[in-house]
Amino acid sequence: MVDKITNSQSSLENATRSRIHFSGHGSSKGAAGYIDPSDRDINIDFLGRRDDTLSISPPADGFKDIRIAAAWDNQLVPDTGFFGKLLKKAKPANIDLDLGILYELHDGTKGAIQAFGDTMGNYNLPPYLSLSGDERSGNSQGDDEFIHLNGAEWPKFKRLLIYVYIYKGAMDWAQVKPQIHLRIP
Repeated sequence: MVDKITNSQSSLENATRSRIHFSGHGSSKGAAGYIDPSDRDINIDFLGRRDDTLSISPPADGFKDIRIAAAWDNQLVPDTGFFGKLLKKAKPANIDLDLGILYELHDGTKGAIQAFGDTMGNYNLPPYLSLSGDERSGNSQGDDEFIHLNGAEWPKFKRLLIYVYIYKGAMDWAQVKPQIHLRIP
């Protein structure tokens, strides 16, 4: 027997069953960029408390491409325009977070990769880091911004510090619920 489709949300879920999880934020129909720490179906280490750390050691044949990504959910705010107030509409807050990384190489080279200042990096040459670009709204599905780290050059790195900062659109982190994803194949 075929399940009865009762609304557009259930039809979307039915059409994409077992391929994605919907964010469920407001009336959102997009795929979730946020990973739920209680989800046991994915192979992750979730660091969610102050001072949580994770040590990563390269396999014998070295790392491949390492992807460092930031994801956040855009929030809906009341539309303050005439028709927005009249129809009680909401619009995206257009929260803009920026992902960045501070690096130091063993040769003493230090720097930062981030959208502010247009320091996007270079994957094949020092600093072996490349920023995807600047996602200014948080509306894209999945990762909103990411940095590729050339894993073949891992021995050249002395240290890395990954950070996310609020560029505009939110007063505090509780509004945004950002996550940093570190994907090491």
